[in-house]
Amino acid sequence: MRIETEARFACSHPNIPVHRVAIIGGGFAGASLARSLTLAARVEPGDIVVFEPHQRLGAGLAYDACDPAMRLNVAAHRMRALPEAPDAFLSFLRQSGCLARDPDAIRGTDVYARRADFAAFMEETMRPLLDDGTVIHARDRVDSVHRSAEGWQI
Repeated sequence: MRIETEARFACSHPNIPVHRVAIIGGGFAGASLARSLTLAARVEPGDIVVFEPHQRLGAGLAYDACDPAMRLNVAAHRMRALPEAPDAFLSFLRQSGCLARDPDAIRGTDVYARRADFAAFMEETMRPLLDDGTVIHARDRVDSVHRSAEGWQI
């Protein structure tokens, strides 16, 4: 995918300049889109901003669960958050110690991790892109989007 458009959007958020890509919602889908764009397109730091009021990108409502009883309904080896690394989540569970701290996750040959563990995995996946400024996380809610002669106003 190549982004070569001059279309930009302006944001009323005081610390966010003009950008080329705005993603509204930073749950799993929004965070995954931001990550995919950075890998597939020629983007410069700050070209992508994700509007998500929650603290962590990638968690959203589905995975930002504090209750340890809230588990994924899909085995960990089938959670393909990173297409280029299908076993990334299962590897994260082992390397981070999540699996060792949660022996109840193992059901036969499958692992049914806690939803919060998947949120932690997504947060770790997004961290390098946030740290180097490739993706900006605007901890704000979007109230409206308007098109103007100069582009889009969020």
